Amino acid sequence: MNRFGLLRKLIEGKELTFNEANTLEKTSPNSSFPFKYIIVEKLKEQGANAEIYLTKSKNPRIAKLGYEKTLLNGYKIQREFKKRGVKVANPRGMFRVYNPNLKRFFTAFVMEYAKGENLSKIELENPEFEIVQKKLEKEIKKMKKLGYKSYYARSKYLDESFFGLKLENILYDKATGRITLLDFDFDKLDTKKLYTNENGGNNR
Repeated sequence: MNRFGLLRKLIEGKELTFNEANTLEKTSPNSSFPFKYIIVEKLKEQGANAEIYLTKSKNPRIAKLGYEKTLLNGYKIQREFKKRGVKVANPRGMFRVYNPNLKRFFTAFVMEYAKGENLSKIELENPEFEIVQKKLEKEIKKMKKLGYKSYYARSKYLDESFFGLKLENILYDKATGRITLLDFDFDKLDTKKLYTNENGGNNR
């Protein structure tokens, strides 16, 4: 398959084989993540330790590029939260995504493109602020039950956080009232609490 056909395959959200990926870029045979998605639009808002892109596809997703170790940690936490009903952006997985401008594959954590603005940019007036606060309290309660430990709650960012979550990592969609939590790359889960909760309190 030629280059155009391979790019079309990525746009359609189809996974490439190693040989197909190797046609676009001479890549390592030891890659542990699937070759999938193409990134074209870099979002203006960038994290301190990551770059954020939109995938080019029928249903655009967020592709977060950065250090593999921290991305993988964030993905695992977000995946556990999603499974247990915490309102996070739906994680799709870890992939090698292709940047056609640089003609290179990059490791990325791909997730749902959630609508809304982050709380650091929104001025909330009562009673709207109280509504958001109650929703966040409910989510934080679930997260703590699963052994969640926030990096920001024990750092210099504490004054910029809301229940230990950095304001820019909380999205709020005024139209639907939905809140979405993001970015757990440097956070931790207490696996003992997670296991206990998963087994209905019986830590066998």
